[in-house]
Amino acid sequence: MFLYLGGLPMKTSPSLQGLRGSSRHASINARPSSTTISPARKRVLIVDDNPLVRKAVCSLFTLDGFSVCGEAGDGVQAIEEARQTRPDLIVLDFSMPVMDGIRAAKALKQIMPDVPVVLFTAHANSALEKHALAVGIAAVISKQEQASDLVAKAHDLLSANCEVETRISDRLYSVTSCQRQAK
Repeated sequence: MFLYLGGLPMKTSPSLQGLRGSSRHASINARPSSTTISPARKRVLIVDDNPLVRKAVCSLFTLDGFSVCGEAGDGVQAIEEARQTRPDLIVLDFSMPVMDGIRAAKALKQIMPDVPVVLFTAHANSALEKHALAVGIAAVISKQEQASDLVAKAHDLLSANCEVETRISDRLYSVTSCQRQAK
């Protein structure tokens, strides 16, 4: 499968094959969307054990005007990277070696409780969603959804007023509302 990021197509791993788009391609514009958070670029930490998925997700956020402040391949690395880079948002895979996304999110929420964490996973289901929300994860986005849904959720979570929603398959669950001051 190939993920189109506004330049040359990039070969991705099977874990991104569920990203929808025409002919199984996800495409995004090369310039930031009108919803890009300004004036300061928001910093995002990307955590996934698959380097190709990590690179694709980093590209999605960068092209949409975010600053990728760090990357990690497992939960332990995510905690260390978050301590060093102090991100505004963390995108975290669930299934990773050393420490899974749920355990990492729980530790991250203790260190930085105001930083939203998005679980971006191929293993999305109702049980995981409930567990994720219980440890403080703000949203669960399935890798079966469009890639743009992940970036759109990041914008929503970082805006002054947001409603936290979890998207699994074609169902949309409203979980809670939150009041956040824009940084």
